[in-house]
Amino acid sequence: MPNETAEWTRYSDIECEIIEDSFRSSEATEVALDLYLLDLIHKVQVNKQDYRDQRPIKRVVCENELDFRKERFCLSLPLLPVDKTADDDNVFRSGFGWKWYWKHYGKKPKPLLGRVAELAADGIEIEGEKIGKSCEAKWIANKLRNKKTASELTIIKYCLSLYTRDSFIYNLIVQENDQSKLDTLGCFYFLLHNQACAVLYEKYGYKDTVYLSMSLDSEQLKCYRELIGRKFCWPRFSSATKNREKLEHVDDQNTLFIITFDQFYSGGLDISSFSSFPNEQEVLLRPR
Repeated sequence: MPNETAEWTRYSDIECEIIEDSFRSSEATEVALDLYLLDLIHKVQVNKQDYRDQRPIKRVVCENELDFRKERFCLSLPLLPVDKTADDDNVFRSGFGWKWYWKHYGKKPKPLLGRVAELAADGIEIEGEKIGKSCEAKWIANKLRNKKTASELTIIKYCLSLYTRDSFIYNLIVQENDQSKLDTLGCFYFLLHNQACAVLYEKYGYKDTVYLSMSLDSEQLKCYRELIGRKFCWPRFSSATKNREKLEHVDDQNTLFIITFDQFYSGGLDISSFSSFPNEQEVLLRPR
């Protein structure tokens, strides 16, 4: 439109990394993303569906301009009451990743995480193709396959770093656990949920207070009030922050959860050092 002000729009985290990989290659002249082709010579973005739709692109090396992605810490999480007599370890092992493990391995010897990483890479490519994210999925899968011979800690840290990025993988992880995706994404959940590598908690376990926010209606608030003094869990991955002030000024949220961990190994994981947004002070809450 003639009266519109031109505005530069940043590519997603994974798209930026795909572009950078190509930019570092002296032979690369174009980059294929899922929706666009980027002409690195003429610095033009071309819409794959309409080649007449072209826009200029530029490369800017800068710190991440986003200080706080509030949507990561303001999710609407499903509530799952837990029987008072339930064993914490059994609740922990009932999550999506463990369902994948019990289905495919059961009483068999536990698989090496390198093998699980390969299976996760295959599943990511399958799910990416379903939603038109083949380029992004292939890039993520190849990076994950390159870690298959690395240590358990390295593999899990890389999966955690993927969680901190904005990508279709993150969007699928924080959605309801779709049982139809158990065979494709269950292994990636298992990697995020894995406790085999004790060093992970020794280095990154967080036992203190964290915060997350939700917008609850009257019925939801009633449900939470009825659970006072009882066990409950959020049956999917979610993020909290160590910075209370960040969430006290979110206009469209009416409930602030203040969570204090009373056990080190059942606490959250401080993943801020793996993130491109360390100022968020992100702590991963795994399904309980």
